[in-house]
Amino acid sequence: MSNVTSQPAEIYTKVISEVEVGEIVANLGEILEIEEAANAYALVISRLGEKQVIKFEKQTLLILISSEYFIKVDMGRNI
Repeated sequence: MSNVTSQPAEIYTKVISEVEVGEIVANLGEILEIEEAANAYALVISRLGEKQVIKFEKQTLLILISSEYFIKVDMGRNI
């Protein structure tokens, strides 16, 4: 059985060109790497215990969650 811990979240938005490694994209996960291409940004995000690459158009506005309020889920593994 899972054990979920959470606190009230601080939610804010940023244009993708202003996000930084370590920030947490709502419903996706923590940003590990950022790569800029001619017409898009590729974010490497830690999601479901894996690194996943997700591409966004350059004008994208992202919804972020403050890392101090990030929800931790323990599914029998150490977090």
